Amino acid sequence: MYRSNAVRRMRDTSWIRKLSRRSSSSASGNSSYFWAVLGKGAPIWAGISIHVYRLATYSLEAREAGLAGLYFEEFRIGQRFEHDIRRTVTETDNLLFSALTHNPAAIHLDHEYAKNSPYGKPLVNSVFTLGFMVGVSVGETTLGTTIANLGWDKVRFPNPVFVGDTLHAETAVLEKRDSKSRPEAGIVIFEHRGFNQRDELIGSCERSALMFRKDKS
Repeated sequence: MYRSNAVRRMRDTSWIRKLSRRSSSSASGNSSYFWAVLGKGAPIWAGISIHVYRLATYSLEAREAGLAGLYFEEFRIGQRFEHDIRRTVTETDNLLFSALTHNPAAIHLDHEYAKNSPYGKPLVNSVFTLGFMVGVSVGETTLGTTIANLGWDKVRFPNPVFVGDTLHAETAVLEKRDSKSRPEAGIVIFEHRGFNQRDELIGSCERSALMFRKDKS
């Protein structure tokens, strides 16, 4: 399994503060907003949304901080990444994600309804599971080195996810090829696989990403 320096550095939040200070023109006005929101117990998702915007806008600074993903040439077919980030899914995760995506399905939100379902309790929104599998891979694979996500294929959810489950994921490089339309880029196909605390497979997908070349000539 491949473990980049990005994993170790992501445990040190000083880089987040460094990047936040550079985004003085953001909606919050100054970098202290994100931390103040978390500290006061105010809407955490609002602070996180602003911070995600900052990270996306300042990907070049992230690369300077040593948190970049890999360029097209640096990927190898068969390469595997075991992502250190784990996440215990909460009721709030499921509620907010379903609300933000306008998904009113009772199987996700209604405990009384779910009592009579085959599982006896609400299921976590499967799109959250898909997003987790892809999201935790970014720091070690595509942060600052991707042009666009081209699509997902073969999305599967062989086992359900419930509130209280702790998820982790791994990524493999299945294929890579030159881009016919963009000589400065190449296409990498990843396989993402998610697991719960019992190492049961809870999701998998293949993702096609348009990646920068290190040598753009």
